[in-house]
Amino acid sequence: MHQHPEMAEESRQARKAVIVGAVALGVAAIVEAVAAHSSASASVLADALHNAGDATTTVILLLAFALVAKPASARYSSGYGRAEDVATFFVVAVVAVSAAIAVAVSLMRLGGGASYHNVGLAVGAALLSMAINWGVGRYKLKVGRKIGSSALMADGVHSRIDALASAGAATGIGLAGLGLQWADPVLGLVIAALMIWMLRGTLKGLYERMMEAVEPELLERVRVAAGRVAGVQAVHDVQGRWVGRRLIVNLHIDCRGSLSLLEAASIVRQVEEAVCLEVPSARLEIHADPDRAGYHAHHHADQHGAASS
Repeated sequence: MHQHPEMAEESRQARKAVIVGAVALGVAAIVEAVAAHSSASASVLADALHNAGDATTTVILLLAFALVAKPASARYSSGYGRAEDVATFFVVAVVAVSAAIAVAVSLMRLGGGASYHNVGLAVGAALLSMAINWGVGRYKLKVGRKIGSSALMADGVHSRIDALASAGAATGIGLAGLGLQWADPVLGLVIAALMIWMLRGTLKGLYERMMEAVEPELLERVRVAAGRVAGVQAVHDVQGRWVGRRLIVNLHIDCRGSLSLLEAASIVRQVEEAVCLEVPSARLEIHADPDRAGYHAHHHADQHGAASS
């Protein structure tokens, strides 16, 4: 058992993206925490806690990438590709907990009132966090799309949500500094609602992965590519499921019933090569069947010959 070179490179890129993002967001969290303590801002504090929560997300993703890189075992004979889908679930959970914290802190500030200090420092810290989060989000989404990692793309969306949250925090504490003290906790509540609303796409993608949904056009590309191979008379019963970044495809091909086992095996290899060129993420389970018309004719001839004798 060995790891394919392309999978090793994908895992390396994923780990790099997660670590770079974690370091940058850790800096943002520290700066915002200091500014929140100095200014008594609920929105900036909530944003700092949100950024700090990304450390947990980082641990989850790194564990997932480490599992994906492991070769299949006797117990996990299909490998550990689904570890990223599990990681996506925990990323969603971290965002949800962050939203709950933002709600709690904002309601506490809204009910008790507050006096604000060092507003300029707090606004600057929130704007710095916004820039860092947006840049990290773009980086993670770019790498996630390149390697086909749903977990990394989910975390990229998470970072973009954080950028919007930071912008809201800067607005809230800025307005509070101008005398609108209610703006800071109200913006905290708006940030929490926005975080939850923007999770819809990630939740939908996670649900589809768990239900093994595959884009019909992707399976059609598999069917067409397999049907172009010389010796394949028909392609049918094409089924697929995602296992992490790999699309596992089960399909049947009809070949002449008179083919030898070696000839049929050669056609199967050609089908695998053709499909993988068209859909690189595909891993195939191919069943070679005798063509139905030829099979029935041959079977009928055998029965007729047996009856004549």
